[in-house]
Amino acid sequence: MHLGVTASIGAASFGLEEAGRHALPPLRLAAGTRGQPLCVPGLASNPGRSWYAGLAPCFEGGRDVFEVRHPGIDHEDAVARDLESLTEAHVTAVRQQLGDRRCALAGHSVGDTAAHVLAARLASLGAPRPGWC
Repeated sequence: MHLGVTASIGAASFGLEEAGRHALPPLRLAAGTRGQPLCVPGLASNPGRSWYAGLAPCFEGGRDVFEVRHPGIDHEDAVARDLESLTEAHVTAVRQQLGDRRCALAGHSVGDTAAHVLAARLASLGAPRPGWC
């Protein structure tokens, strides 16, 4: 753990004021024609595979499924300095992809924390209150 923390000190990072520039477009995992989109954030690296590759096909043809990507996790980009900065990057990405459409959020492991904070932030901006899975 100590080695991981020490190595992270040298990692490029971004704060709240730069969060929008680091927003990554969500991955589309399934396309649908009815219902509201389902935004699905994961939080750790899963090289070469979506966290929700097994779940998304169940929604194909019925509901859009997107997976929010975290800057700096699987991409050569800066990492968020804190949860607030990560949340703002996600807000930018979700609103660019979905506009003000209502979405359902699901999280895996610690990703549920990111999903919860994202839902609260979207609601505070006046977007339709996200559902929860």
